[in-house]
Amino acid sequence: MSGTPASPDPTLTPVVPRRGRAAEITAWILLAAGSAFGGLGISAIAGLGPVYGPATGRWLDGVAWAFGMSVALFFFGIISPVLIATPFVLSRRGPSRIVAAILLVALVVGIALAGVSAVGAKYEATPHQPSCPHADSRVRDALDELGHVGPMDTLVEGIDGCETVLRSVSLAEAVDAYTVQLDKLGWTIEDLDGGGIEARRGGVLFTLSGVCGSEPVMTVRTDTSSLEPGASCTGIVG
Repeated sequence: MSGTPASPDPTLTPVVPRRGRAAEITAWILLAAGSAFGGLGISAIAGLGPVYGPATGRWLDGVAWAFGMSVALFFFGIISPVLIATPFVLSRRGPSRIVAAILLVALVVGIALAGVSAVGAKYEATPHQPSCPHADSRVRDALDELGHVGPMDTLVEGIDGCETVLRSVSLAEAVDAYTVQLDKLGWTIEDLDGGGIEARRGGVLFTLSGVCGSEPVMTVRTDTSSLEPGASCTGIVG
């Protein structure tokens, strides 16, 4: 009948508007670029972690450091998620939006895991014992008989003294841990201003202080030493 509309031919493929097709292609290109940047960023964070990451051994510190580093690495931490998120603007529908959502989640998870890996590697790589092979034997003996707290870096060593920065504990935690040991070993302990302690025994001085800021400093020296607590911060020895 002449009044009946013609049925659509099922063999015909709907024509996709050129503008929509171009937007979808652009979205896929930007997804690829964002994924590449994100992968490079995660690799960079994992590589920098054992050198510049926190040595605390706590995974939350590693995650926080990783996200901070990703922002510092501008192209990786900012450009990458922006590129990956562009399909939500360019494409109203289609698989690119689903892939973009998956990649954004993968990027966040990847950065977090890189941070956890970095803090673990840094913790394992940092010495857990002072390294003062040239110090006076009384200083070495005093250090050897103590059970030390977490990772540390020996920054100053001399014949008459040794100074180490404790990387994973607060001053209060270090004082609590060492006071018990020093008391049992017969040291005479005095409290210092600022929450630190100084202990004496057999011509050797043991000092825990916060002179370097947030990380406690352990200084062990002979009573005739010119090494003052905090030499590792100021660079002045004697």
